This record gives sequence, structure tokens and C-alpha cells, in this order.
Amino acid sequence: MRRFAVIVHGQNFEMTLDGKEAEFGVFATRFVDAPSPERASEAAIQEILADPRLAGRRNSPEDPPTLAVDKQGEVGWWTRRLFPPRGFSFYMKERE
Repeated sequence: MRRFAVIVHGQNFEMTLDGKEAEFGVFATRFVDAPSPERASEAAIQEILADPRLAGRRNSPEDPPTLAVDKQGEVGWWTRRLFPPRGFSFYMKERE
């Protein structure tokens, strides 16, 4: 099994963070074991969607958040031990 670092970019997360109700974007890096880059992408996105810290999103079913792989690459076995995923980097979408 190969190990991949996958950077995922999420958009359109309607939620409250630090007392601010807004639309947020998010970046997250996940390290996953997978047989191929495609499976690594799928596993990283599923891991992020399952994270309870994103459970507070208030999107309607007609306007769900989106997640897409921004970058990915194969990494050594030691990477997950030295650089475990820490969480999310959120940014607030600018109002138009």
C-alpha cells in the first residue's frame, strides 16, 4: 500500500465560526494509505466529510459544500508520524 499526502480545498461551507455566521472555504491536508492516487483522493475527501468539526454546516440540500483535491503526492512512511494532520484552515468568503 502506498501513502499519499492529499490537500483538499472545500468551498461553500455555511457555518458559524468564532461567532461569525458566513460562508467559509477550507483547506485540509490528509495522509492516507491507498493503492492509487485516485483512491487516495476519495479516501481523503471521505475522511474530511466524516469529521465532526464540520457537522455544524447549515447548507441546504440544493446548495451543498464542494470538496476537490488541490494537490497530492506520494510520501514516505514516516510522514504521517512526523506531520500528523492537525485540522482545517478556514477562510471567510468575501461578500459581493
